[in-house]
Amino acid sequence: MFLKILVAYDDPGGGLAVSSVVRRIAETRDADLSVYSGKPSLKFLKDTGFNINELKSDLTFEEASVIVDREVPDILLTATGGGSAEQQLRNVAHKRNISSFVVLDFWKHYARRWIYADYEIANMKDVVFVMDENAKIEMLSEGFPENQIVVTGHPYLEQLFSEDNYVANSRAGWNSYLFLSQPSDTIGLKDYKKHPVSDLIKELKKHSKSVGKELLLYVKLHPLETLSEELLKIVVDSDEIGVRVFLMGAEYHLNDLLKNCRTVIGYNSVALFEAASRGKRVFSLDIVPMNDSLKNAMTGAGIEIVRPRKIAERLADKKANRKSGYQGLYSGATENCINRMFSA
Repeated sequence: MFLKILVAYDDPGGGLAVSSVVRRIAETRDADLSVYSGKPSLKFLKDTGFNINELKSDLTFEEASVIVDREVPDILLTATGGGSAEQQLRNVAHKRNISSFVVLDFWKHYARRWIYADYEIANMKDVVFVMDENAKIEMLSEGFPENQIVVTGHPYLEQLFSEDNYVANSRAGWNSYLFLSQPSDTIGLKDYKKHPVSDLIKELKKHSKSVGKELLLYVKLHPLETLSEELLKIVVDSDEIGVRVFLMGAEYHLNDLLKNCRTVIGYNSVALFEAASRGKRVFSLDIVPMNDSLKNAMTGAGIEIVRPRKIAERLADKKANRKSGYQGLYSGATENCINRMFSA
């Protein structure tokens, strides 16, 4: 079956998931793919030869209609970014009865992803591909229609934890630590008295004393994060003996930083799963409420959930330093998405 597919994703998380599906379609199916990407995600398909069109985050319904008129797709395939772009395209598809498929990329903020919808969630025509049964259960509790949710697995995590890409425990950078920052408003971090990085530095100082070695902490900004004066001050003013802190801008690639560290610490991003798939010991700071589905997904990938002031204690626990990541995690996810799209 030949299909004309309009693809759209904005934010990096959704871009990684959807671009994994796009790559497989291009390799295995007879389809014409037109790809629209937000600026932070343009790099994900740059090696494929596709002509990638830049997608505005604040796309209007009228602008989305122009895109649909130009492409005349049989199918719309989107992610769920924070802006209005993907949803405005779904609004046009809903109005015109164009088949719409959505790849969910993370275990939180389900209803918020349809905040710009011109239709009620209960009446949605979008078919949503979700990571697991836990995510589906939580979506049903938020009013999503059961017949529109399909459990497929996570396409990007399947790619990360595949036999070809999986990396066993690395011995590189035993004294180097990487902190993956995220925008505070994105993760729901509000009204705190002390930034988590402050506690992290103090915990690493404790661990430095126990191992008798200086530790290096690299703080990497998220691609969508603007450096705050607060975070900059923490890094610049850090004078903890035993810990040297380096601020790494968003231009530094995660894979390059992972090569030179053994332990990765963050909040609740896909990047933590990527670190686990690279054989790193990974901590998720337990500072904001998390869905049970997200907690289960993290522990299933070998990610340890820990309170900031317990980091030194956990680092000293050798029994807890178990192998990170599991080969075959979400195996078959990408093909599950494609099979459902081509059977519509």
